[in-house]
Amino acid sequence: MRAKEVSAPEEIVEPRVPRARARRSTRRSIRRPPPLAPALIRNSFAPGQCVEEIAFAGKRYFLGEPLAKSPSESIFACTDVWGNHLLAKTLSPGPPNDRALKKESLRELRTLMRLRHPFITDVLDVFEYGGVLYLIVERCSFTLSDIIAWSDFQGEVWLKPIARCVLQAIDFIHAAGHLHRNIHAGNIFVRSLSSKISEPAFMPTFKLGDWVTSLLLKPTGALNTKVAEWMAPPELLNPQEFGTPGQPLDIYQAGLLLLTVLLGEMPSFTIEEILAGKPQQMAKALQATFGPAIARALRCHTIDRTPTPLDFWNDLQACDPS
Repeated sequence: MRAKEVSAPEEIVEPRVPRARARRSTRRSIRRPPPLAPALIRNSFAPGQCVEEIAFAGKRYFLGEPLAKSPSESIFACTDVWGNHLLAKTLSPGPPNDRALKKESLRELRTLMRLRHPFITDVLDVFEYGGVLYLIVERCSFTLSDIIAWSDFQGEVWLKPIARCVLQAIDFIHAAGHLHRNIHAGNIFVRSLSSKISEPAFMPTFKLGDWVTSLLLKPTGALNTKVAEWMAPPELLNPQEFGTPGQPLDIYQAGLLLLTVLLGEMPSFTIEEILAGKPQQMAKALQATFGPAIARALRCHTIDRTPTPLDFWNDLQACDPS
């Protein structure tokens, strides 16, 4: 989603607080998902059906039709010579003739490629081909947004398994001195074990995606980036009032993510509502088991917010130790 330019607030608009889905008296196990959607099946293809073949450094990749496009990147269905289903991303970090920037971007991406974690989507290859930067990444079955859309989705059942994966991924990124700043349900990918030999139970792993293309946290702590308006934290809108943007931004977005899980839908806030603390107020108003932990992560001032991903996880554990 392309970020919108943010402007100064004009008035406070009282939001309608969506009701959390009714909590059932007994918990059930996470169920196996429905079959893959036709769109996902269509985007899987054999090498002979490719639109473009790339041969580079002894490797071959077969690209299908583009799945998504933006001014700075494009995403393609992709397979390798073994028939593994992957994704290919093309990046445009600056003007096409800026060789110095492209060389620096390639060096930086190769460095980030070596930072791997089980709850972050793997970057398998990085190279320049035809004047374009390519990332080859693992492909998952669907996103957290797809799961939330299930008719019988129960947010409180799913919340801790999701949070445990996502918060570990954020902790790893922060420990490496980086920042993600694009955490939302559409960017949490779900990978499950599959087998042609037997019929396994649905065992999902939640992986945080796109972090290698996100901005590095500069040594000065400056944040030279834009964030989509609907997920911007207060400090990005008014740093003089709420604090310098930095790693607490990811804590705030993780709070919005888990609020989405509880609600069973993506909440939407105006700039005025964000500055007035409406996301935190919504988490409190739900009176859900995990509401207090999420509300702390959504506090407006960075100094008052949950300090680290591990602290966030401990707060969730304190709400429900099971």
